Amino acid sequence: MLINDSEKKLIQITFAKHLLIFSGLGVIYWPEQQLLIVADLHLEKGSYYAKRGNPLPLYDTWDTLKRLEQVVDYFKPKTLLSLGDNVHDPNAFLRIDNSALKLLEQISQQLDKWIWLMGNHDKKAILNFATNIYFCTCWKLENITFTHDLLPDTPYQIVGHYHPKLKIKKITGKCFLINQNKIIMPSFGSYTGGLDIKSANFEKLMQDELFNVYLMYKEKIWHIK
Repeated sequence: MLINDSEKKLIQITFAKHLLIFSGLGVIYWPEQQLLIVADLHLEKGSYYAKRGNPLPLYDTWDTLKRLEQVVDYFKPKTLLSLGDNVHDPNAFLRIDNSALKLLEQISQQLDKWIWLMGNHDKKAILNFATNIYFCTCWKLENITFTHDLLPDTPYQIVGHYHPKLKIKKITGKCFLINQNKIIMPSFGSYTGGLDIKSANFEKLMQDELFNVYLMYKEKIWHIK
């Protein structure tokens, strides 16, 4: 795979002695394992709020899945790993329309397997759309642990859940947070928003732990020093 640094769309970083590729589209690819990692899809969030009187457009699931299809087509992984909160609520698949469900099935057919970690939003979700999907709450590959939320006293974790974002002057974008032992991924879903990493709430969650910040904006990615 060609890494063209001048385009700022992909960055290579060594984590836990493994080379990982970080994309400005909000995913991580582990070439050695042919593994694509994504977090917090929150499918059917729009329909969830629409049923509660909030008139959000109902296109978030389709947009999220089309972008997911884009990164699967580009990286061509054997395995897709979703780090939890893949749907916004337990009844999401009772509301999803047929075209989005068909697209979801098409994405799964491009994979050997899809590992679907369960987060706080989808622990009791009704899911039945493909035979190559495996459900769990925690998954480990070599020396890296994958979960939805951070685990105590666990080295080399990659997690979702926190939806980190950063505002610099007039630019606001989702971001990756990376240090020696942890990677916190940006949310991938179209309606997921984020929590500003400069906010007191976020700093409290991270207990003043230091991270390198990789900001995404217009499909590009930059290391913010």
